Amino acid sequence: MQKTLREMDEALANQAWLSGNTFSLADIGVLPYVNRLHMLNMSEMWNDRLPHAAHWFERVRARANFYPGIEEHLPANSCEDLLRNGKTGGPELLALCCLG
Repeated sequence: MQKTLREMDEALANQAWLSGNTFSLADIGVLPYVNRLHMLNMSEMWNDRLPHAAHWFERVRARANFYPGIEEHLPANSCEDLLRNGKTGGPELLALCCLG
């Protein structure tokens, strides 16, 4: 995922979306993975490190169809479990795979 995020950041340095200046299937395809990292409290993989990817995720989450298309379909207790478990295991995983 770190390699993907770096490649996203590079692509987004010169364009608004992953495949150009229009939101596309490229953005939709990678979104569930990036959102899952966010839900696991692992946004540190891009926040303050990959500014273009961070801004991309903010813009995706601000889209009117983000909640009904993604988060509305996730069980509330699942979201809470992911966040709680991410807070306990996330820092160790980040240190091992990404930030070390």
